[in-house]
Amino acid sequence: MTDELFLDICRRQYGAMFAMLRHAMDACPEALWDKRAHEPPFWQQAYHTLWAVDFYLSPAPGQFQKPSLENQQANRLDKQPDFALAKEALTGYLESVEARFHRFLSDAGPGRLEGSNPFQWTGPTLAHRLLYSLRHAQHHLGWMASILRRAGIEPPKWIAEPK
Repeated sequence: MTDELFLDICRRQYGAMFAMLRHAMDACPEALWDKRAHEPPFWQQAYHTLWAVDFYLSPAPGQFQKPSLENQQANRLDKQPDFALAKEALTGYLESVEARFHRFLSDAGPGRLEGSNPFQWTGPTLAHRLLYSLRHAQHHLGWMASILRRAGIEPPKWIAEPK
């Protein structure tokens, strides 16, 4: 497989993931956005998903620049903070991460996909890291769809190809 083909696949699949995340956030009513239960609230799932994609776009784990809305480690799903991030703030963060992703792929020149990966737990190469990050995002999109469905809200449909 050529680098160009792999990068095109990533553009399309991440594009679909970003669109699905946007649709899920739009579908979540205010009453459910910060509903506290036996699991992290919807907004925290969305934030964690975006934060993780953003994190894996960093050159190395220690070089991650936390987003301006980072507060009290809201990205950690084992803790429920005593606040909720607004939908508008998360929508802005989504747009920022999506733009950063496209810049990242534009900079992934020939041979870089097979280069070493400082995020060792994701696999030996940048290509491994990109797929790991996408799988992680899809896991949390499924969790958000489950939250919506259990509240009686039809989750957004699967998006195979971004518009």
